Amino acid sequence: MFGKRKSPELDGRLIKNYGVLFEFLKGIVKFRYVLLLIEKHNKKKVVLKETSSLVGMHDRYFEFDKDSTQKLKDALGDALKFM
Repeated sequence: MFGKRKSPELDGRLIKNYGVLFEFLKGIVKFRYVLLLIEKHNKKKVVLKETSSLVGMHDRYFEFDKDSTQKLKDALGDALKFM
């Protein structure tokens, strides 16, 4: 399902980097969101990586399995109809 992880690269193989989805400034901190496709234990997962620019800040990873990725796709498709 959905979970926060420290680093998918440590225990998974990067298949594809879809690049930066968006980035923004909040005060002096710059946030960047990157979408990745990884393989872990012979299962593919979509990972949203959040990076901040302050020293000492850590990357955060949000992992989606096949079912949650399908739900996200459906929700985004529906939301686009209203935008």
